Amino acid sequence: MGEGKPGKEIVQNIIPSFNPDLLVCGSETKEKNSIFIGSQASYMAQNAPCSVIVVR
Repeated sequence: MGEGKPGKEIVQNIIPSFNPDLLVCGSETKEKNSIFIGSQASYMAQNAPCSVIVVR
């Protein structure tokens, strides 16, 4: 549907088109015991106009 960073594309173009109540996204970190989430999942969690669940 679009080009660029997935998080920005989803927040700016996909979510307004569908108007969801919840966004579920996955996050994969390189370190096994990391408490941090990936940059795209973090962007969506901070900028999405709906609730977000990040699944590791």
